[in-house]
Amino acid sequence: MSVCSQFCKSLFIVVPIVTSLILNYSQNNAVYGDAVPLMRIDSGNDTLDKFLPKFYDCIEDAVKSSRSEQKDPYFKNEPTKNEVIKCYNEGKDEKSLKNAGD
Repeated sequence: MSVCSQFCKSLFIVVPIVTSLILNYSQNNAVYGDAVPLMRIDSGNDTLDKFLPKFYDCIEDAVKSSRSEQKDPYFKNEPTKNEVIKCYNEGKDEKSLKNAGD
């Protein structure tokens, strides 16, 4: 076998591998999420059905109001443990559960 023949054979192996690696590496691996319609909560438990929307609204409001206070960028979009506990305790009050259905 000549040197050129060996070189051509190795090119047929190396070029597809390198091309594949370059294409895989250069692909944008971004994930895009779209808003989806929310399902109506119907757990069969009226107290829970009234509590969950109020709880999640409280979490959303707490995150928005504390956005400027947070140093960790993660908590600019996610609630802190204390915010979750506060919203849970506010929501489990029987009086606020009765008002949630109004």
